[in-house]
Amino acid sequence: MQYRSDDVEKLLQFLYLAPLALLELQRDGEIVMMNAFAAQYLMPISGGRMTNFFDVLRPHAPEIVDTIAAFRPSSGSVLNNRRISIAAPGREGAPLYYSLTVEKLEDNCLMVALTDVTEAVEQDARIKQAIEQEAVQRGKAELAASVLHDIGNAITGIGTTVARLLGGEAWYEETALRRLEDYLRDNLTGLEDVLGAGKADALLTYLGEIRNALHDRAAELEKDYARLAQITTHISELLSLQRTYADESQTYSSSMQCDLVQVLEDAISMQAAGLEKRSVVVQRRYPQKAVRIFGDRTKLVRVFVNLLRNACESFDRNARQTARRDQAENTIEIGVSILTGPRAQVVISDNGSGFEPERSDQLFDSASSSKSSGGGIGLAVCRRIVAAHNGTIELTSEGPGQGARAVVELPFKATETTDHIDHNHQEA
Repeated sequence: MQYRSDDVEKLLQFLYLAPLALLELQRDGEIVMMNAFAAQYLMPISGGRMTNFFDVLRPHAPEIVDTIAAFRPSSGSVLNNRRISIAAPGREGAPLYYSLTVEKLEDNCLMVALTDVTEAVEQDARIKQAIEQEAVQRGKAELAASVLHDIGNAITGIGTTVARLLGGEAWYEETALRRLEDYLRDNLTGLEDVLGAGKADALLTYLGEIRNALHDRAAELEKDYARLAQITTHISELLSLQRTYADESQTYSSSMQCDLVQVLEDAISMQAAGLEKRSVVVQRRYPQKAVRIFGDRTKLVRVFVNLLRNACESFDRNARQTARRDQAENTIEIGVSILTGPRAQVVISDNGSGFEPERSDQLFDSASSSKSSGGGIGLAVCRRIVAAHNGTIELTSEGPGQGARAVVELPFKATETTDHIDHNHQEA
Protein backbone atom coordinates (compact mmCIF):
# COMPACT_ATOMS: atom_id res chain seq x y z
CA MET A 1 0.00 0.00 0.00
CA GLN A 2 1.10 3.58 -0.58
CA TYR A 3 2.39 5.21 2.61
CA ARG A 4 1.03 8.77 2.77
CA SER A 5 2.98 11.65 4.25
CA ASP A 6 0.25 12.29 6.83
CA ASP A 7 0.54 8.65 7.93
CA VAL A 8 4.28 9.15 8.47
CA GLU A 9 3.54 12.27 10.47
CA LYS A 10 1.00 10.38 12.63
CA LEU A 11 3.47 7.55 13.20
CA LEU A 12 6.23 9.89 14.27
CA GLN A 13 3.85 11.77 16.54
CA PHE A 14 2.68 8.50 18.13
CA LEU A 15 6.25 7.36 18.74
CA TYR A 16 7.06 10.73 20.23
CA LEU A 17 4.10 10.57 22.62
CA ALA A 18 4.25 6.81 23.32
CA PRO A 19 4.00 6.09 27.10
CA LEU A 20 7.50 4.62 27.18
CA ALA A 21 10.94 6.25 26.95
CA LEU A 22 12.48 5.17 23.63
CA LEU A 23 15.89 6.14 22.20
CA GLU A 24 17.85 5.18 19.10
CA LEU A 25 21.62 5.31 19.58
CA GLN A 26 24.72 4.88 17.48
CA ARG A 27 27.38 2.46 18.62
CA ASP A 28 29.26 5.23 20.47
CA GLY A 29 26.12 6.30 22.35
CA GLU A 30 25.28 9.26 20.14
CA ILE A 31 21.52 9.89 20.34
CA VAL A 32 19.90 9.64 16.89
CA MET A 33 16.30 9.94 18.05
CA MET A 34 14.32 10.00 21.30
CA ASN A 35 10.71 10.60 22.25
CA ALA A 36 9.17 12.92 24.84
CA PHE A 37 9.33 10.42 27.71
CA ALA A 38 13.03 9.83 27.08
CA ALA A 39 13.73 13.55 27.18
CA GLN A 40 11.71 13.83 30.40
CA TYR A 41 13.68 11.02 32.05
CA LEU A 42 17.11 12.23 30.94
CA MET A 43 16.66 15.94 31.62
CA PRO A 44 17.05 15.75 35.46
CA ILE A 45 20.31 13.82 35.21
CA SER A 46 21.93 15.25 32.09
CA GLY A 47 22.36 18.90 32.99
CA GLY A 48 20.65 19.77 29.72
CA ARG A 49 23.28 18.06 27.53
CA MET A 50 21.47 15.19 25.85
CA THR A 51 23.49 14.44 22.75
CA ASN A 52 25.23 11.27 23.91
CA PHE A 53 23.43 8.70 26.06
CA PHE A 54 26.65 7.19 27.37
CA ASP A 55 27.89 10.61 28.54
CA VAL A 56 24.60 11.12 30.41
CA LEU A 57 24.69 7.69 32.02
CA ARG A 58 28.42 7.29 32.77
CA PRO A 59 28.54 9.51 35.93
CA HIS A 60 25.67 7.55 37.44
CA ALA A 61 26.10 3.98 36.20
CA PRO A 62 29.48 3.50 34.46
CA GLU A 63 29.16 -0.28 34.65
CA ILE A 64 26.07 -0.10 32.42
CA VAL A 65 27.98 1.87 29.78
CA ASP A 66 30.82 -0.66 29.94
CA THR A 67 28.37 -3.56 29.56
CA ILE A 68 26.80 -2.02 26.46
CA ALA A 69 30.18 -1.16 24.93
CA ALA A 70 31.48 -4.69 25.58
CA PHE A 71 28.61 -6.35 23.69
CA ARG A 72 30.27 -7.76 20.57
CA PRO A 73 27.53 -9.52 18.53
CA SER A 74 26.11 -7.48 15.66
CA SER A 75 22.62 -7.80 17.11
CA GLY A 76 20.82 -9.15 20.15
CA SER A 77 19.61 -8.33 23.65
CA VAL A 78 22.21 -6.36 25.62
CA LEU A 79 20.26 -5.59 28.82
CA ASN A 80 16.81 -6.64 29.95
CA ASN A 81 15.02 -4.67 32.68
CA ARG A 82 18.27 -3.77 34.46
CA ARG A 83 17.48 -1.50 37.42
CA ILE A 84 19.85 1.41 37.94
CA SER A 85 20.08 3.99 40.72
CA ILE A 86 20.74 7.59 39.69
CA ALA A 87 21.49 10.58 41.92
CA ALA A 88 19.39 13.46 40.60
CA PRO A 89 19.78 17.13 41.56
CA GLY A 90 17.06 18.55 43.78
CA ARG A 91 16.01 15.23 45.35
CA GLU A 92 18.03 15.71 48.57
CA GLY A 93 19.91 12.45 48.32
CA ALA A 94 16.91 10.38 47.18
CA PRO A 95 17.96 8.66 43.95
CA LEU A 96 15.88 8.02 40.87
CA TYR A 97 15.43 4.39 39.83
CA TYR A 98 15.17 3.47 36.17
CA SER A 99 14.61 0.09 34.55
CA LEU A 100 16.77 -0.16 31.40
CA THR A 101 16.36 -2.43 28.36
CA VAL A 102 18.85 -2.26 25.46
CA GLU A 103 18.60 -4.09 22.14
CA LYS A 104 21.26 -4.05 19.44
CA LEU A 105 19.51 -4.04 16.07
CA GLU A 106 22.62 -3.83 13.92
CA ASP A 107 26.28 -2.94 14.30
CA ASN A 108 25.70 0.81 14.55
CA CYS A 109 22.13 0.89 15.87
CA LEU A 110 21.00 0.46 19.48
CA MET A 111 17.41 0.79 20.74
CA VAL A 112 16.92 1.74 24.40
CA ALA A 113 13.76 1.60 26.54
CA LEU A 114 13.61 3.31 29.94
CA THR A 115 10.97 2.95 32.64
CA ASP A 116 10.82 5.06 35.80
CA VAL A 117 10.34 2.67 38.76
CA THR A 118 11.24 5.19 41.46
CA GLU A 119 7.80 5.28 43.04
CA ALA A 120 7.59 1.48 43.33
CA VAL A 121 11.07 1.23 44.88
CA GLU A 122 10.38 4.02 47.36
CA GLN A 123 7.04 2.47 48.33
CA ASP A 124 8.77 -0.84 49.05
CA ALA A 125 11.35 0.97 51.15
CA ARG A 126 8.68 2.83 53.12
CA ILE A 127 6.80 -0.38 53.88
CA LYS A 128 10.00 -2.09 54.99
CA GLN A 129 11.00 0.87 57.14
CA ALA A 130 7.55 1.08 58.72
CA ILE A 131 7.60 -2.61 59.61
CA GLU A 132 11.13 -2.38 61.01
CA GLN A 133 10.30 0.72 63.07
CA GLU A 134 7.16 -0.91 64.41
CA ALA A 135 9.15 -3.97 65.45
CA VAL A 136 11.83 -1.86 67.15
CA GLN A 137 9.39 0.41 68.98
CA ARG A 138 7.00 -2.24 70.20
CA GLY A 139 8.75 -5.59 70.12
CA LYS A 140 11.13 -5.05 73.04
CA ALA A 141 8.60 -3.66 75.50
CA GLU A 142 5.56 -5.89 75.06
CA LEU A 143 4.53 -9.34 76.17
CA ALA A 144 3.84 -12.14 73.72
CA ALA A 145 0.14 -11.33 73.34
CA SER A 146 0.82 -7.68 72.54
CA VAL A 147 3.50 -8.59 70.00
CA LEU A 148 1.09 -10.94 68.24
CA HIS A 149 -1.53 -8.23 68.23
CA ASP A 150 0.76 -5.67 66.55
CA ILE A 151 2.00 -8.14 63.95
CA GLY A 152 -1.62 -8.93 63.19
CA ASN A 153 -2.32 -5.24 62.54
CA ALA A 154 0.64 -5.03 60.16
CA ILE A 155 -0.43 -8.18 58.30
CA THR A 156 -3.96 -6.81 57.93
CA GLY A 157 -2.62 -3.69 56.23
CA ILE A 158 -0.34 -5.69 53.95
CA GLY A 159 -3.16 -8.08 53.05
CA THR A 160 -5.44 -5.16 52.16
CA THR A 161 -2.76 -3.59 49.97
CA VAL A 162 -2.02 -6.88 48.20
CA ALA A 163 -5.71 -7.47 47.57
CA ARG A 164 -5.99 -4.04 45.96
CA LEU A 165 -2.94 -4.72 43.81
CA LEU A 166 -4.51 -7.99 42.64
CA GLY A 167 -7.58 -6.07 41.56
CA GLY A 168 -5.60 -3.38 39.69
CA GLU A 169 -6.05 -2.61 36.03
CA ALA A 170 -3.88 -4.12 33.30
CA TRP A 171 -0.81 -2.16 32.22
CA TYR A 172 -1.75 0.52 29.72
CA GLU A 173 1.71 0.39 28.13
CA GLU A 174 1.22 -3.18 26.91
CA THR A 175 -2.06 -2.28 25.20
CA ALA A 176 -0.53 0.82 23.66
CA LEU A 177 2.43 -1.12 22.29
CA ARG A 178 0.13 -3.77 20.84
CA ARG A 179 -1.86 -1.08 19.05
CA LEU A 180 1.36 0.43 17.76
CA GLU A 181 2.50 -2.98 16.47
CA ASP A 182 -0.82 -3.53 14.72
CA TYR A 183 -0.65 -0.09 13.15
CA LEU A 184 2.90 -0.58 11.90
CA ARG A 185 2.11 -4.07 10.62
CA ASP A 186 -0.92 -2.75 8.73
CA ASN A 187 1.30 -0.11 7.15
CA LEU A 188 4.41 -2.26 6.76
CA THR A 189 4.88 -1.56 3.07
CA GLY A 190 5.02 2.17 3.57
CA LEU A 191 7.20 1.79 6.63
CA GLU A 192 9.68 -0.29 4.65
CA ASP A 193 9.77 2.43 2.02
CA VAL A 194 10.74 4.94 4.69
CA LEU A 195 13.05 2.88 6.92
CA GLY A 196 14.05 -0.01 4.71
CA ALA A 197 12.90 -3.63 5.00
CA GLY A 198 15.48 -4.61 7.60
CA LYS A 199 14.82 -1.72 9.93
CA ALA A 200 11.05 -2.00 9.62
CA ASP A 201 11.16 -5.68 10.59
CA ALA A 202 13.67 -4.92 13.35
CA LEU A 203 11.41 -2.19 14.74
CA LEU A 204 8.43 -4.54 14.80
CA THR A 205 10.54 -7.23 16.45
CA TYR A 206 11.84 -4.79 19.02
CA LEU A 207 8.37 -3.49 19.87
CA GLY A 208 7.15 -7.07 20.19
CA GLU A 209 10.00 -7.93 22.54
CA ILE A 210 9.24 -4.88 24.69
CA ARG A 211 5.55 -5.76 24.82
CA ASN A 212 6.32 -9.37 25.67
CA ALA A 213 8.69 -8.21 28.40
CA LEU A 214 5.99 -5.98 29.87
CA HIS A 215 3.47 -8.82 29.67
CA ASP A 216 5.86 -11.22 31.37
CA ARG A 217 6.63 -8.73 34.11
CA ALA A 218 2.94 -8.09 34.71
CA ALA A 219 2.27 -11.84 34.87
CA GLU A 220 5.16 -12.40 37.29
CA LEU A 221 4.00 -9.55 39.51
CA GLU A 222 0.45 -10.91 39.56
CA LYS A 223 1.77 -14.32 40.60
CA ASP A 224 3.88 -12.68 43.31
CA TYR A 225 0.87 -10.71 44.54
CA ALA A 226 -1.26 -13.87 44.64
CA ARG A 227 1.44 -15.77 46.50
CA LEU A 228 1.92 -12.89 48.93
CA ALA A 229 -1.84 -12.80 49.50
CA GLN A 230 -1.79 -16.51 50.38
CA ILE A 231 1.17 -16.05 52.71
CA THR A 232 -0.32 -13.05 54.53
CA THR A 233 -3.66 -14.83 54.91
CA HIS A 234 -1.92 -17.90 56.31
CA ILE A 235 0.13 -15.79 58.73
CA SER A 236 -2.99 -13.92 59.81
CA GLU A 237 -4.80 -17.15 60.55
CA LEU A 238 -1.87 -18.54 62.54
CA LEU A 239 -1.61 -15.32 64.54
CA SER A 240 -5.32 -15.38 65.26
CA LEU A 241 -5.17 -18.98 66.43
CA GLN A 242 -2.19 -18.28 68.70
CA ARG A 243 -3.78 -15.14 70.14
CA THR A 244 -6.95 -17.07 70.86
CA TYR A 245 -5.17 -19.04 73.58
CA ALA A 246 -3.52 -15.91 74.96
CA ASP A 247 -6.52 -13.62 75.23
CA GLU A 248 -9.70 -15.23 73.90
CA SER A 249 -11.51 -14.32 77.15
CA GLN A 250 -10.14 -10.77 77.17
CA THR A 251 -12.53 -7.85 77.20
CA TYR A 252 -11.50 -4.68 75.45
CA SER A 253 -10.84 -1.23 76.79
CA SER A 254 -13.37 1.44 75.93
CA SER A 255 -10.48 3.45 74.47
CA MET A 256 -10.08 0.96 71.57
CA GLN A 257 -12.35 2.46 68.93
CA CYS A 258 -12.81 1.53 65.28
CA ASP A 259 -15.11 2.32 62.35
CA LEU A 260 -17.32 -0.73 61.72
CA VAL A 261 -17.83 0.13 58.06
CA GLN A 262 -14.06 0.40 57.53
CA VAL A 263 -13.60 -2.96 59.28
CA LEU A 264 -16.03 -4.50 56.78
CA GLU A 265 -14.34 -2.79 53.83
CA ASP A 266 -10.94 -4.13 54.94
CA ALA A 267 -12.41 -7.63 55.17
CA ILE A 268 -13.88 -7.28 51.66
CA SER A 269 -10.51 -6.08 50.32
CA MET A 270 -8.71 -9.05 51.88
CA GLN A 271 -11.20 -11.39 50.18
CA ALA A 272 -11.09 -9.52 46.85
CA ALA A 273 -9.28 -12.33 45.03
CA GLY A 274 -11.80 -14.96 46.15
CA LEU A 275 -14.75 -12.71 45.30
CA GLU A 276 -13.39 -11.94 41.85
CA LYS A 277 -12.56 -15.59 41.16
CA ARG A 278 -16.19 -16.55 41.78
CA SER A 279 -17.66 -13.45 40.07
CA VAL A 280 -19.41 -12.47 43.29
CA VAL A 281 -21.52 -9.30 43.32
CA VAL A 282 -21.20 -7.51 46.68
CA GLN A 283 -24.17 -5.36 47.63
CA ARG A 284 -23.66 -2.91 50.50
CA ARG A 285 -26.20 -1.14 52.70
CA TYR A 286 -24.37 1.20 55.07
CA PRO A 287 -25.64 4.12 57.17
CA GLN A 288 -24.79 7.60 55.98
CA LYS A 289 -22.95 8.26 59.26
CA ALA A 290 -19.84 6.50 60.54
CA VAL A 291 -20.57 3.65 62.96
CA ARG A 292 -17.85 3.69 65.61
CA ILE A 293 -17.67 0.78 68.01
CA PHE A 294 -15.26 -0.11 70.80
CA GLY A 295 -13.16 -3.19 70.18
CA ASP A 296 -10.12 -4.79 68.60
CA ARG A 297 -10.13 -3.89 64.91
CA THR A 298 -7.76 -6.70 63.91
CA LYS A 299 -9.84 -9.39 65.59
CA LEU A 300 -13.09 -8.08 64.14
CA VAL A 301 -11.59 -8.00 60.64
CA ARG A 302 -10.71 -11.69 61.13
CA VAL A 303 -14.32 -12.48 62.03
CA PHE A 304 -15.74 -10.86 58.88
CA VAL A 305 -12.97 -12.28 56.66
CA ASN A 306 -13.95 -15.74 57.88
CA LEU A 307 -17.67 -15.12 57.26
CA LEU A 308 -16.95 -13.85 53.74
CA ARG A 309 -14.67 -16.81 53.05
CA ASN A 310 -17.38 -19.22 54.17
CA ALA A 311 -19.83 -17.50 51.81
CA CYS A 312 -17.37 -17.78 48.91
CA GLU A 313 -16.80 -21.47 49.61
CA SER A 314 -20.57 -22.03 49.70
CA PHE A 315 -20.67 -20.88 46.07
CA ASP A 316 -18.11 -23.56 45.23
CA ARG A 317 -20.27 -26.21 46.87
CA ASN A 318 -23.31 -24.81 45.08
CA ALA A 319 -21.51 -25.07 41.73
CA ARG A 320 -20.58 -28.70 42.40
CA GLN A 321 -24.10 -29.61 43.44
CA THR A 322 -25.90 -27.69 40.68
CA ALA A 323 -25.41 -28.45 37.00
CA ARG A 324 -27.88 -25.83 35.75
CA ARG A 325 -26.41 -23.25 33.34
CA ASP A 326 -29.02 -20.64 34.27
CA GLN A 327 -27.93 -20.51 37.92
CA ALA A 328 -28.37 -17.04 39.45
CA GLU A 329 -25.28 -14.88 39.83
CA ASN A 330 -23.34 -15.23 43.07
CA THR A 331 -24.39 -12.46 45.43
CA ILE A 332 -23.37 -11.36 48.92
CA GLU A 333 -25.38 -8.65 50.68
CA ILE A 334 -23.80 -6.75 53.59
CA GLY A 335 -25.98 -4.49 55.72
CA VAL A 336 -25.19 -2.37 58.79
CA SER A 337 -27.88 -0.94 61.04
CA ILE A 338 -28.23 0.53 64.54
CA LEU A 339 -30.56 -1.25 66.99
CA THR A 340 -31.89 -0.21 70.36
CA GLY A 341 -29.60 -0.97 73.23
CA PRO A 342 -27.79 0.58 71.50
CA ARG A 343 -26.22 -2.15 69.33
CA ALA A 344 -24.72 -2.22 65.86
CA GLN A 345 -25.92 -5.09 63.68
CA VAL A 346 -24.10 -6.53 60.66
CA VAL A 347 -26.02 -8.91 58.39
CA ILE A 348 -24.12 -10.88 55.71
CA SER A 349 -26.41 -12.85 53.39
CA ASP A 350 -25.48 -15.03 50.42
CA ASN A 351 -27.31 -17.13 47.85
CA GLY A 352 -24.86 -20.05 48.14
CA SER A 353 -25.36 -23.67 49.09
CA GLY A 354 -26.89 -23.05 52.53
CA PHE A 355 -27.31 -25.84 55.12
CA GLU A 356 -29.92 -27.70 57.14
CA PRO A 357 -31.55 -25.28 59.65
CA GLU A 358 -30.94 -27.63 62.58
CA ARG A 359 -27.16 -27.37 62.03
CA SER A 360 -27.00 -23.66 63.01
CA ASP A 361 -25.58 -24.25 66.47
CA GLN A 362 -23.41 -27.19 65.41
CA LEU A 363 -21.48 -24.97 62.99
CA PHE A 364 -19.96 -23.13 65.96
CA ASP A 365 -18.75 -26.37 67.54
CA SER A 366 -14.93 -26.42 67.35
CA ALA A 367 -15.09 -30.20 66.90
CA SER A 368 -17.13 -29.93 63.70
CA SER A 369 -16.62 -28.16 60.40
CA SER A 370 -18.99 -26.97 57.73
CA LYS A 371 -16.29 -27.33 55.11
CA SER A 372 -14.77 -30.36 53.50
CA SER A 373 -11.31 -28.84 53.86
CA GLY A 374 -9.63 -26.95 56.67
CA GLY A 375 -8.60 -23.33 56.71
CA GLY A 376 -9.80 -20.13 58.26
CA ILE A 377 -9.87 -19.29 61.93
CA GLY A 378 -13.11 -21.23 62.35
CA LEU A 379 -16.57 -20.21 63.44
CA ALA A 380 -15.87 -21.35 67.00
CA VAL A 381 -13.08 -18.77 67.28
CA CYS A 382 -15.31 -16.16 65.62
CA ARG A 383 -17.92 -16.70 68.34
CA ARG A 384 -15.27 -16.36 71.09
CA ILE A 385 -13.98 -13.11 69.60
CA VAL A 386 -17.48 -11.65 69.27
CA ALA A 387 -18.39 -12.81 72.78
CA ALA A 388 -15.25 -11.12 74.14
CA HIS A 389 -16.65 -7.90 72.65
CA ASN A 390 -19.93 -8.51 74.52
CA GLY A 391 -21.60 -9.29 71.22
CA THR A 392 -23.46 -12.16 69.57
CA ILE A 393 -23.16 -14.06 66.29
CA GLU A 394 -25.56 -16.48 64.66
CA LEU A 395 -25.91 -18.33 61.35
CA THR A 396 -29.21 -19.31 59.77
CA SER A 397 -30.39 -20.95 56.55
CA GLU A 398 -33.72 -22.07 55.18
CA GLY A 399 -32.10 -25.22 53.87
CA PRO A 400 -29.65 -26.61 51.30
CA GLY A 401 -29.51 -24.46 48.18
CA GLN A 402 -31.30 -21.57 49.95
CA GLY A 403 -28.26 -19.53 50.92
CA ALA A 404 -27.16 -18.50 54.42
CA ARG A 405 -27.39 -15.48 56.70
CA ALA A 406 -24.83 -14.41 59.32
CA VAL A 407 -25.87 -11.84 61.93
CA VAL A 408 -23.30 -10.16 64.18
CA GLU A 409 -24.39 -7.72 66.89
CA LEU A 410 -21.94 -5.56 68.85
CA PRO A 411 -22.41 -2.90 71.52
CA PHE A 412 -22.59 0.55 70.01
CA LYS A 413 -21.93 3.65 72.08
CA ALA A 414 -23.34 6.83 70.61
CA THR A 415 -20.57 9.33 69.91
CA GLU A 416 -20.07 12.25 67.61
CA THR A 417 -20.45 10.85 64.13
CA THR A 418 -18.92 11.95 60.89
CA ASP A 419 -19.84 11.30 57.31
CA HIS A 420 -18.01 8.47 55.59
CA ILE A 421 -17.80 7.48 51.95
CA ASP A 422 -21.08 6.09 50.68
CA HIS A 423 -20.52 2.45 49.72
CA ASN A 424 -24.13 1.75 48.76
CA HIS A 425 -23.35 0.16 45.45
CA GLN A 426 -22.70 -3.21 43.86
CA GLU A 427 -19.24 -4.53 43.24
CA ALA A 428 -18.16 -7.67 41.43
